[in-house]
Amino acid sequence: DCLLSRGLGDVYKRQVLDIAEESVGYERIAEGFPLTADTMRWFAEHLLADPADARDERVSPAQHVKVGDAPQPPALVLALGLDPLGVEAVEYARVIALNGTHVELLHLPNHAHGLFTSAGKIAMGAKMLERSAQFIAEHA
Repeated sequence: DCLLSRGLGDVYKRQVLDIAEESVGYERIAEGFPLTADTMRWFAEHLLADPADARDERVSPAQHVKVGDAPQPPALVLALGLDPLGVEAVEYARVIALNGTHVELLHLPNHAHGLFTSAGKIAMGAKMLERSAQFIAEHA
């Protein structure tokens, strides 16, 4: 998950940063977890009106951020090691940090996709929701 602060009060929680290109996370998380490579492929196939939409900035913002771009608003990036999207989150954080963006990267190698929605059952989920709220307050 990636939480991007976009100025006063505007915050985006991103699940996917690049649905157009599969990261190595798709190879590692192929089965046995709530979100797998096949599930991501299903979403891409069924939720995009046209396969070309996968490269749209609103769908795959990481496709449109390169080293050398202007800094972006502060970002809290949560990368989960047991999530096929975790690798792209780390890479996105790296690129925007190189561009001068304030980035707080939280890498949890032993957690799977759905951490926020399981906050009532998994203590780390509640802790990450709390950290997200703090980040918003700090950067609003």
